[in-house]
Amino acid sequence: MKFIFLLLIFFLGFLVEPSFAQESPITEFNIPTNGTFINPFAITAHNNDIWFTQRLNPSIVHFDAETSNFTTYHIYPPEERYFYQETIQMWGIIVGPDGLVWFTDATENKIRTLDPKTGELNEFLQLEDDSLPWDLKFDSDGTLWFTEFGRSLLTSVNPNDVNSLTEYRIPSNISSPSYFEFDNSGNIWLVESGPGILTKFDTDKKEFTQFLLPSDGVGSETVNPIGIAIDNQGNIWYSQFRTSLIGKFNPNTEEITEYATGTLTAGTYQIISDKDGNIWTTQFRADRLIKISPETNSISEFKIPTDNTFTQTLTSDSEGNIWFVERNENKIGFFNSKVPEPTTIIFDSSKLVVSRPESTTAKFDLSSEIDVFFLARGNERVTGILDGIIIEFTPSHTDPSEMTSVSYSIQASRSLPAGIYHLTIGAATMDLSYYTGSFVEIEVSTGLTDPIFLFGVSVCLLSAFLVLRKSRV
Repeated sequence: MKFIFLLLIFFLGFLVEPSFAQESPITEFNIPTNGTFINPFAITAHNNDIWFTQRLNPSIVHFDAETSNFTTYHIYPPEERYFYQETIQMWGIIVGPDGLVWFTDATENKIRTLDPKTGELNEFLQLEDDSLPWDLKFDSDGTLWFTEFGRSLLTSVNPNDVNSLTEYRIPSNISSPSYFEFDNSGNIWLVESGPGILTKFDTDKKEFTQFLLPSDGVGSETVNPIGIAIDNQGNIWYSQFRTSLIGKFNPNTEEITEYATGTLTAGTYQIISDKDGNIWTTQFRADRLIKISPETNSISEFKIPTDNTFTQTLTSDSEGNIWFVERNENKIGFFNSKVPEPTTIIFDSSKLVVSRPESTTAKFDLSSEIDVFFLARGNERVTGILDGIIIEFTPSHTDPSEMTSVSYSIQASRSLPAGIYHLTIGAATMDLSYYTGSFVEIEVSTGLTDPIFLFGVSVCLLSAFLVLRKSRV
């Protein structure tokens, strides 16, 4: 009954208006639309300038963060715009070292530029049919790189010489590469959404190395990784389009760890790192921003005030603030990183050993300005439910107060296989508009009182007794 009660709270919470704190960290700005749906998508920040694409009535929009003014640059002149009432897929945008705004046009297989000083739009590069260019970035030498989602290519070009175009075939047949990032050595990491693969491209040797990701997603399909980011320790983070899990890949050990986040199949999409190495992603089916702090092994989730935003893309500015696009609501959002979180949790341990069927007790210290209850999640695929693990908190919730010590017991069922399990344990508001917690690793082992263990010992002793008895005869 306790599980059913918590589950009802979990889902009903999304129908309630958020009650995060007295000062919300999120501000929303309405995009001028003249009463039409404009479908904003890709977004990037450069100084106090925010740039994003609009895929209906195709245009590039500038938002001045100081004045809150919008300026729209239409890709097509008025006499041609009626030909382009369909959605024009513009998936990537960035401000280059030359000061131009560079963006991809997947519908027409082009790389385009906008000169902010003159407002002039130009076509830089025409690609082959079905190239579908997605993400684009400049390396430290000023070379432009981009992914071709449709032709499974990673491509480079000198922005001063279109004839320098070089395409590198990704080994998978249908890789569907989307976002990519540079590591500290200048190598490129990208996700292959089709086969569920994380790929490294050595920019010196011009060689690909692939790492297969766990692939038992929803309905036993691939997890469809879509976004990628790199933290300050060099770990590669990726978002899973079909699940609520976020993955971390250690390039030194090649170890993959997956962490549970909010809503079931919430649709994690683009994932980025801010100036402090924090990892941010969106859940577009749950209207949420998620922040992961690798240094503290913690996670926080924030409900966007507006419902049905379909927030997929985001960017970080030089101050570490987060900007994001609300596709369904024709808005852009701003998350102020300077607003302190209302709840602080300090765990005494991030790694625990549980000998089934016995329980292990640990604790965390909590300080909160708001009412919270305690919630644990597992990284079991599809469900996210802690099947085979029981967690009880004492107390079960807390009112705003000074630092409170909270104990929690973890018990593994006899049927749960021994091994390593990753949980997310933390505190949430009753409407689930805010959640903060930590990643905890649970090592489940066979305890001395486990009937399976006792049965095994009994069989061994009986076998030894029979062997000795037979040898005496």
